[in-house]
Amino acid sequence: MIKESREKSRLLIADDSKMNREILKEILGDEYIVTEAKDGTEAIELLKKEEDSFSALLLDLNMPETNGYQVLEWMNEEYVIERIPVIVILAEDNHENIEKAYELGAIDYFTHPFDMFEIQKRVAGTLNLYKKYENLIMASKQVIYVIQIIVEYFMPVMVFAASLMLKETIHIMCQ
Repeated sequence: MIKESREKSRLLIADDSKMNREILKEILGDEYIVTEAKDGTEAIELLKKEEDSFSALLLDLNMPETNGYQVLEWMNEEYVIERIPVIVILAEDNHENIEKAYELGAIDYFTHPFDMFEIQKRVAGTLNLYKKYENLIMASKQVIYVIQIIVEYFMPVMVFAASLMLKETIHIMCQ
C-alpha cells in the first residue's frame, strides 16, 4: 500500500504566554509545523520575512506592546490578511472583542481553557476553507485567461461578420 505523502502546513502562534504556546504546540504539533512568536511585534517580523510559508496565524489579542488588534490592522494595511487566515485566542468569550476581531478580518476564535478537539477541528476547517478559496481564485484566473484568449482570437472574426451583416442589411433596406 502506497502512503500518500502530504507536506505539513505551517502555523504561526503569537501569544505572550509561553505556557499557552506550549499547550497549542502540543495540541497541533503532530499535524502542523508550529512557529512561535512571543508577542505581536515578533509575529509581524516573522510575517514580513516568511509570509508565504505560513498557512494560518493563531493570534492572542491581549499582548503587551503590539497587541493582536494591532497585528490584524497591520495585516490589513499590507493585505496579508487576504492570504493568511487568522484565528484569534481570547481569554474569555467577550462579544465586543470577538466582534472587533471579526471586523479586522479574523476568521474564527477560541477561548481559554483550550479544548483540544475544538482547536484541532477549527484549525483544520479554516485551512481547508482557505485551500478551497485559493483553488477557486486559481480557477477564476484560468477562466478569465481563456476568455481573454477567445475574445482576442474571435474579435476580428466577429467584427468581420458584423460588418458583412450590416452591409447586407443596408443593401436590403436600399432595395
